[in-house]
Amino acid sequence: MPEITFKESSRQIRAISNRVDECEKAKDWNAAIAGLHELLDHPCAHHQVVAYEVWDNIHELNKRAGDYDAAVAAKQEAVRAGYQSLPHPDADIAECHLRAGRRAEGDALFADLKIRTSDDVWLYNAAGFSYAGVSDHAESARWFREGIDVAVRTGDPDQVVVQLLEGLEDAWAALAEAPEPGLNERVDAFVEGWVRPTDPFRHGWDDRPPIEERRCEHCGYDPASSRGDFANWGTNGQDVTWERGRPPDGLRSSMVVSLAWFPAGEWEKATTAWPDLLEDPPADHREYSHRIEARMKRLARALAGHPMRVSPMTVDGLTDFCAGEGEAPATGEARSSYAAEIARRRQAVEWPPRRNAPCWCGSGRKYKTCCGPIAMAPD
Repeated sequence: MPEITFKESSRQIRAISNRVDECEKAKDWNAAIAGLHELLDHPCAHHQVVAYEVWDNIHELNKRAGDYDAAVAAKQEAVRAGYQSLPHPDADIAECHLRAGRRAEGDALFADLKIRTSDDVWLYNAAGFSYAGVSDHAESARWFREGIDVAVRTGDPDQVVVQLLEGLEDAWAALAEAPEPGLNERVDAFVEGWVRPTDPFRHGWDDRPPIEERRCEHCGYDPASSRGDFANWGTNGQDVTWERGRPPDGLRSSMVVSLAWFPAGEWEKATTAWPDLLEDPPADHREYSHRIEARMKRLARALAGHPMRVSPMTVDGLTDFCAGEGEAPATGEARSSYAAEIARRRQAVEWPPRRNAPCWCGSGRKYKTCCGPIAMAPD
């Protein structure tokens, strides 16, 4: 006989997750990490949480806390639980070595990754940002510059070349070096001729289910009847949702990342209807869109290899959606769910645009002169 109901199990998991979110907002990293371990230890964890994502979150929080040994251990646990990524997870471990002052170990691991995954454009992007993070701008520039050549040679299926060029320009600025003549034009020409891949499963990862679909003795969960369609997993209060599709046999799920955003006109309506929509409201819609751009770049780095979208919301659309779902429209959770719905309807905007294409924010300017130059959001 189950000890609790499936509904109570879900409530307990949600309560722990919300507590972790509050600890993260307060920058109480140790308490947040403890909460994530509590999630993993819950009797229903096998069907309620994605273990490798929780371990990866523990990795990130340990980095923020400055405990790089614990961060490395957590990343290794994530890999054992099924975590896969572009670049290879060892790139995160190499970054931890650099941040911990273990330069020789970091250099060696990045060099080894370059041998193992020489055509992975995301590796050069990660290494460039990692060396920039320890203020070795010369080494950062070397990785970014080499990555641009790799991107052009391989066709750059994830269009990472724009991030590489932006990182390289930042490194040159830090070194007080003049930009390489003609490189910007070369990248522009490459991006103009870039063809977006049609196969979302091209990475060919092994098919590893994110949760264990087996009966739970603690809450009575039955995969055949207890759970509805839980294809969409959203972060609490972060206006971002990732949608898992069902891939062909033998391939791991693709993950479409969609960030909720109010276009001009709707933003003003939203902030009037819900004055407390954001804890730190931007000055105007332009600044709001720039914040979205910065977060998209951070997500693109953290979730390398997955398609990115911006989901334009309307106040009426969000209100109607929440009425049907029984959610409060002023919450981040509601916006996250609505972003997923917009993505499912194929109404989300692909991100990033090509450099010379109109910016996604609707300003009418080219992306490269509008939101394109906005820096990535901090960790």
